Amino acid sequence: MREYVDEKLDPELRRNTLALDLGRIDRLSEICYTKALTGDLKAVDLCDRLIMRRAVALGLTAPRESLIRIVEQQAPPPTSSQRIEEVLRQLADRRRSTEPIEAESEPEPEPEPKPN
Repeated sequence: MREYVDEKLDPELRRNTLALDLGRIDRLSEICYTKALTGDLKAVDLCDRLIMRRAVALGLTAPRESLIRIVEQQAPPPTSSQRIEEVLRQLADRRRSTEPIEAESEPEPEPEPKPN
């Protein structure tokens, strides 16, 4: 749909359509404004709506509310494979920490051959 709108409503067509709509709003505003000054409440309401329509068409209206939502992305929970790897890593670390540390020593000399 968006491609269709962008293709069919080129900038010149948009300007022409906006000018045509604003001209219509101006003519209607003149008529209802005269009636609104005499106290006609329906004309007052129509003038108000025409003024708003003009402001929207010209892009003069601000959004009524801006909602900004900050979402912090949480790390996904670990997979079963990741949990297994972690347990294996912990077991290996525990095993390494409980293994006795062998003191570095000089290699033992080879025994001397016995005389025959």
